[in-house]
Amino acid sequence: MGTQPPAEPFRPDFSEGIETGLYLALLELIDEGLILTSDETILEANTAACRLLEREYRDLIRQPLASLFPSDKEFLQARARWFIQGQSRGSIRIALPGGRSRLFRFIAAARLRPGLHAILFSPDLIGEVYRDAAHADAFWPRLAAAVPQPVVVLDDAGRIAALNDAARAFFPAERREWLLQPLSRFAAVTWPEEGEAPLARIEGLGEAPVRARVLGGPQAGWRVLVFERLPLFAAAPLPAPSSTAPSPDPLAVALAESPEDSFALQLEPLVDLGPRRLAGAHARLAWNHPACVALAPERLTELARRAHAIPRLTRIAFARLPALAARVPGRLTLTLAAEALRDPALSTAVETALAAGIRPEALEFALDLPACAALDTEAAATLLALSQRGIRWIAAGLDEAALPLEQLARLPWSGLMLPASWIAGLGRDERLEALVGGTVSLAQAMQLEVRAQGVATAGQRDFLAALGVHLQQGPWFGPAVSAGEPLHVRGMD
Repeated sequence: MGTQPPAEPFRPDFSEGIETGLYLALLELIDEGLILTSDETILEANTAACRLLEREYRDLIRQPLASLFPSDKEFLQARARWFIQGQSRGSIRIALPGGRSRLFRFIAAARLRPGLHAILFSPDLIGEVYRDAAHADAFWPRLAAAVPQPVVVLDDAGRIAALNDAARAFFPAERREWLLQPLSRFAAVTWPEEGEAPLARIEGLGEAPVRARVLGGPQAGWRVLVFERLPLFAAAPLPAPSSTAPSPDPLAVALAESPEDSFALQLEPLVDLGPRRLAGAHARLAWNHPACVALAPERLTELARRAHAIPRLTRIAFARLPALAARVPGRLTLTLAAEALRDPALSTAVETALAAGIRPEALEFALDLPACAALDTEAAATLLALSQRGIRWIAAGLDEAALPLEQLARLPWSGLMLPASWIAGLGRDERLEALVGGTVSLAQAMQLEVRAQGVATAGQRDFLAALGVHLQQGPWFGPAVSAGEPLHVRGMD
């Protein structure tokens, strides 16, 4: 009667069998947009995809995949990321009608079967804050899409400008008016004072207060809040008062009283997969004690911390370094703990090692995350002074509570180390893979050298090499050996 029939954006296709039809019907229950594609053509799309892309179903189905992108160049880049590099998470810009475009987060499942791929996408609210072309596909939007922690962006007026999916747990359905509203409307925020750790305490977003690290935002006056991994936490109960002091740890006491000759340096090979050569060694202190056979370095540090022995052990390690410098090709790395940075004798120990024949450019210090968190003004001055001598400094990993991105930019780091806990998840955890990829992109953009520790398989080695991480160390390349033994390297082919 002159009226248009109602639009039917999706109708399950049972032509390939009942199982395929039911599978496609179930995809209608997904709130995110979903498209099934070949390498060149859009094969199927759900209703959410039609809504997000602002197109009718018939205008999507069987259309070239290139029609989703603002330019041929962006299409080729997206196809390479999805189908060649196998990138599973990130941000990407998609064309909308009228010459417009929008940034979307994506999850890609390449090769469901030969020639069939699935792309799941939703608006990238974090990335949309970075509208400047210089930030179109920068590290921050890709990292925000990958990290599991809730992330909230506040503008210079304290209004909620954007947040990632994890942060929505703090804003129930009845609070959908959050966007562009002041955070103070929903919560009471205690901001850190100048000189304090950049942690804000926030009340009102749940049954218990939450903490968030405060980072600089994309524009002047903006802030980024990165919440703790657990959205809610209860205050730890205070211990009951006790009239007796806790008994000392016998192992910590033994460590503190052990003579210097009970400690020895062990060397782990560092390889460069570019020229396929030994690039140096990472020196770690080992304790020769009957109860501590094959004690992990992290466990020894923890034990030394209880015994208040870290400065002493650091000085012992420095005393052994000159004997190694002539035998280890390339660089010699030593990890420093937070207590070593605060030791007034650190600079003297370094100068003694340099006077004994170690070249400054061959010596580098890796700061573990507690040491990065302890970088106050005095420790930063020590780092700056030694870097002026030519000594290299490596940040041993990124962490929202220990090494914020601003500190990574301001201090004279020469490199960034990917921690073994991240490397262990490669091939098993897509979020960690995205985090590793984003961190490598950030470091490369900042002209920081990237190295990976804890490489244990050929797959991990090859994944990192494909990202351009050629400096690697870990059990795949050979075990740690005592300082008097030659380094045997394997696994580079």
